[in-house]
Amino acid sequence: MFLRILLLALMVITNFAFAQWRQSNGPEGGGVICLAVGETTILAGTVSGVFESTDGGVTWIHQNSGLPTTFIESIYVRNSLMFAAAYEGVFRSTDSGETWEEANNGLNTNGVMTLAGINNSVFAGTWNGVYRSDDDGENWVRVDAGFTSAFTNDFAVLGTNLFAGTEEGVYLSTDLGNTWSLANNGITGSNIKVMSAFGTTKVYAGTSENMNSVMSTFEPNDKESFII
Repeated sequence: MFLRILLLALMVITNFAFAQWRQSNGPEGGGVICLAVGETTILAGTVSGVFESTDGGVTWIHQNSGLPTTFIESIYVRNSLMFAAAYEGVFRSTDSGETWEEANNGLNTNGVMTLAGINNSVFAGTWNGVYRSDDDGENWVRVDAGFTSAFTNDFAVLGTNLFAGTEEGVYLSTDLGNTWSLANNGITGSNIKVMSAFGTTKVYAGTSENMNSVMSTFEPNDKESFII
């Protein structure tokens, strides 16, 4: 969680050096783990479930109807369709978060850590590989050919390139997860905790080795190299 917050902070500082933070009015319950922004909403995944704000974070509504869990690892939003990741699997909302339903058909594992999307495909990174759904979460298939590390911590999407941060480094897929290859050149630590794309030109990877944090940038013209 610390690396995720550090990464977001560095990206904000880079572009908004003179901006000032203000605390929002909630969400009550504490422990914000992840954030996702839709067209008109902000979703916060917390240790107390999902909270939604439709007024820029001024007020928050607890949106847990149908969720059997309160610890939300990741949220992905596409229009009115929302996905939440948890230890128990993937949960989907088709009504802007008012109700949630289990969406785990074909997802033969627990421990979903991260979610991402490219076009009409949704990806779930788990404790046991990467899964993809091409039908809005109705069905999932495992797509991690080339992986040697099953544990996926985070995703980053750059155009149609999908990056997966794992315990053995960064993997890159250019074909919607069908095949993967290592993209670790220049990274000094192999345990990738958090990843994020920045604009259309860079990907950031945060590692944690011996209690040290390393920030790396990925130049898309060289799909195998990171620069410290």
